[in-house]
Amino acid sequence: LKKLFYLLLIITLSSSCSIEEESGEGTSEGSATSPVELTVGTAKSGSVAYNDNSFYKFTTSSTGAGNYKLVVASLAVTDSWSSSKSVTAYIYSNSSYAHSYELEFDSCLASCTMVFDYEDNLHASTTYYLKIYGYGNATYSLTVSKGGSEGSKN
Repeated sequence: LKKLFYLLLIITLSSSCSIEEESGEGTSEGSATSPVELTVGTAKSGSVAYNDNSFYKFTTSSTGAGNYKLVVASLAVTDSWSSSKSVTAYIYSNSSYAHSYELEFDSCLASCTMVFDYEDNLHASTTYYLKIYGYGNATYSLTVSKGGSEGSKN
């Protein structure tokens, strides 16, 4: 009878001490072979799934050599695997998104402005490729525009 009591006690405690995990899958955009087009100067709502990447590209104008900034606005991250709850943006000079073509990267903890000025300038009439990595499910608004100073502002 004592064994039955302990067995029932263990079953009762295990069922009352369940751990609830946050769930919900976010949505990533584009792919390395088909990135989402960003228009310089125009905001684009976007998202990236937990521990995943979203892919974008933008083309500088014919007179557009210089620094470019990426404004990450309305950033909201949930279900993060990291206490930083951030996203990281990588810029590439080639559509392969290979590390050897990576020009720069920067991270945000909250809405921020990242400035990309690889070797002082991005070139005119050139397509660049962005990869946004999410440490959790993230939603945001992205705007690429010409100008800005070095570094990121959180």
